[in-house]
Amino acid sequence: MTNVIVEKESDDALRKEEWGFTLDYLRGDLVLEHYLVFERSTKRHKYRAIKSYYWGDASRYALAVSDVPLSQEIKEEALQKLVAQIEVRKPAND
Repeated sequence: MTNVIVEKESDDALRKEEWGFTLDYLRGDLVLEHYLVFERSTKRHKYRAIKSYYWGDASRYALAVSDVPLSQEIKEEALQKLVAQIEVRKPAND
């Protein structure tokens, strides 16, 4: 399965968002698989997830897919990363 991760960090480096996408081979779609929001108190501290969305996860702590911000900029970056992973080659010898 092909996975693509897009990360955006705030200017102060105390908050980070991560979008994870997977390729649906049957439909040819790049599908949002997860979205995470991380925060930390200072740059010396590690990030800690404070909000999340996982496809198929209906736990009470998860965000609804409608609450996940998905701008055109994020979509374009995900698509660019997917295209960068594609390799054109001959099939392996049988």
